[in-house]
Amino acid sequence: MLGISSCASSWVARSCARRLPLRSIPRSRLVAASSTGTSSATGSSTFQHFSSSSSSLQDASDLAEAQPSPTSQERGFLDRLMDRWSIRRQQDRIRIGEELFQAATRQANDPRWYGPGCIPRDFRSRHAMVTMHIWFLHKRLVASTGGMDPDWAMLIQDELFRILWNDTLCRIRQQGVYEMSVEKNLQKVQKYTFLHLFHYDHIYQDLTKTMMPADDDDNDDDTSNLRNQSQPSLPEDREYQPWDPLSVIDQSADLTQVQNRIKELKKLVWMHLMVRDPDAKQCDDHLERIAWYIETQFQNILVDWPTEYATEARVAWVDLPDFSYLKRNDGKPMKQRRVNPDDVLPAPWLTNITQRGEAYYWNPKTKKSQWKRPMEG
Repeated sequence: MLGISSCASSWVARSCARRLPLRSIPRSRLVAASSTGTSSATGSSTFQHFSSSSSSLQDASDLAEAQPSPTSQERGFLDRLMDRWSIRRQQDRIRIGEELFQAATRQANDPRWYGPGCIPRDFRSRHAMVTMHIWFLHKRLVASTGGMDPDWAMLIQDELFRILWNDTLCRIRQQGVYEMSVEKNLQKVQKYTFLHLFHYDHIYQDLTKTMMPADDDDNDDDTSNLRNQSQPSLPEDREYQPWDPLSVIDQSADLTQVQNRIKELKKLVWMHLMVRDPDAKQCDDHLERIAWYIETQFQNILVDWPTEYATEARVAWVDLPDFSYLKRNDGKPMKQRRVNPDDVLPAPWLTNITQRGEAYYWNPKTKKSQWKRPMEG
């Protein structure tokens, strides 16, 4: 992801091959040049020589000033090179990418999701929660507004997804998968991750066009690729079968209307977060509350965030939905779940995973890490 793409390479080639326009020459240098050219003449004759040629020099100067200055383009080209290859800028984007990823994982791993929120505590549901919050940050980075240079934002996005895949590898190893099959399982996870992101993109595509200028690339290639892919599944699931990734979404629905978006989002919540659990489909109230969370979070991040939030890697999430008094489709109350004690750590401790898939505990304030689970106090 961090290499220069073919599009960027062609842009560099065009920039290097471009003929630079004539630059304007300062008047003082013209005077000095005319003086050296008539070194045998007196001072008055030098002045007369300059006066006689001033009209032609003025025409040349006016012509040079009329040419577009390449300064801004040159600075932009050099800035892009520095953003990509300088050590300092690499450190900056790694830091920003890590901060954004940690913000997404903290929100996705909130114990309330897996207690009162009734989200399954398995690998795929947890990964879908992380993916959903990464998608919110991704949409803000690729948005045309936000006060951030688009090329710099794309580099941060690349770093964000690089961190996501590295973390996914660690979590796959944590599941006890044999090392020889880790890459194969990562490819499966990437398939249903991209499908998850693609579904959100499709639902909010028309709305995004009305909120801000459209992107140059509307994922047309991704759409065609996804249509030719097979349905991803968990390693223990049945062999997946070919299908249309848009078949779960009503193509005739006007997705600029919020009620239509909520209806389609409920399908995605059941498909990706609940992993098609038949019991979850019997509680439309539960699916709708999570769908409204996605809708509200999208508006919060793409519309309500101040400009400095995106440029300084500051994240302010909308709070989780209220999961109290959930009702099933038959009118009966849904069984309430308590927060699992294994998901709760004393603040500000967090759980992290080593490259080998071993869990450890990390304190972001003191920078202390340990294997033993921290205790209260």
